[in-house]
Amino acid sequence: MLAAGLLACSAVALSRLAAHAGRSPSIEGWIEPEAIPIVSPTGGRIEQIFVRQGDRVVAGQLLLRFEALELDARLTRVRSTLRAVPGHFVEATASLFERIPPNTMARLMRTNPQILAAEQEYADTLAESERNPSAACQARLKRAEGQRARAYQIAGEVGLDRLSALRNLHDEGLETLRWLETQRKLFEVRAPAEGGIELLDLKVGSVMLPLSPVALMDVSGRFIVRAHVPEQRERDAKPGRRIEAVLPGGGRVPALVESFENHQLRASVLNSLISPAPSAKVQVFF
Repeated sequence: MLAAGLLACSAVALSRLAAHAGRSPSIEGWIEPEAIPIVSPTGGRIEQIFVRQGDRVVAGQLLLRFEALELDARLTRVRSTLRAVPGHFVEATASLFERIPPNTMARLMRTNPQILAAEQEYADTLAESERNPSAACQARLKRAEGQRARAYQIAGEVGLDRLSALRNLHDEGLETLRWLETQRKLFEVRAPAEGGIELLDLKVGSVMLPLSPVALMDVSGRFIVRAHVPEQRERDAKPGRRIEAVLPGGGRVPALVESFENHQLRASVLNSLISPAPSAKVQVFF
């Protein structure tokens, strides 16, 4: 059994040697984390920067925000209105009123303190004007009539129809808030993936044009192989070709050639489980 195992190992070793014997000589290159530019979708004046060069970020993390003064003002107004009349208050009040019988509601309105006070003032003023029909008494009577009408109007506003209208307005306010928040996010720049901020040379107050690069980040787990390919090996460096990079420790990783220009090869590493040192030298086999 031991002899059989030794023979099998020898066969594997011989097959690898044969494969390398028929392979073209390697060229020297290096492997590094893949860096991608982060682009501003809209542009504008930078209001806040939330990260610094060298920070690690996760996908979707907020990096910076541009000014949007009109949007911010509208958001403040809508949020203030929604806080003034919370949705749960409207729902609870409507549910309560739906359980009150109409005759009970009528009695409650007749015992409303504001209505009672307005009726009392109106009765006193009317009696006074009948005893003394002066201009001052007539003016007081007119004010009392207005207060009486206003008290009934306010009491009438707290009803099912009014609560239904308030509920509709609250729902519309929520829709408006969601739309404004969506628009506000267009003035934000977020990390497209997990990684590290390699380059960020911006200041609050700087003005960026739309689609301008605002930072450069290394993407976690993604690496590229670069190499200078001599003229006699150009035909081996066609985009789309699979190559193999041998790491300093002897590990081998496959890669796919992305581009080849001016004798400079760039290939994406297909194995994301490696963690080589920054700019580690590799041997590239075609």
